[in-house]
Amino acid sequence: MSKRIDPADLPAFEGTFYPPPFDAPCRARARTKLGDAAGLTQFGVNLCRLPPGAWTSQRHWQTASDEFVYVLAGEVTLVTDAGEEILRAGDAAGFKAGDPDGHCLRNLGTVEA
Repeated sequence: MSKRIDPADLPAFEGTFYPPPFDAPCRARARTKLGDAAGLTQFGVNLCRLPPGAWTSQRHWQTASDEFVYVLAGEVTLVTDAGEEILRAGDAAGFKAGDPDGHCLRNLGTVEA
């Protein structure tokens, strides 16, 4: 059995579970659950596509799990208590569980990230 996962073969879930009006900036995001496709149960891996203007989420933090972001393409704005900083393709950021510094990523550019 092959371990190879092709994201193009997996469903992408567009939108969010946030209630109105908090859902508006996140409606256009598309998330593909790569970790689920691999049968992972200890941590998740998601491929998130952000068209221009879309956010990954509202600002949030994790209480029980760490979070890691790696930008594959485009440019996103990382928003934290420290302010805003640009992450470009090849950049990464990490967030330790329990750290209440809420974060989110916003695509303020003109191309998909």
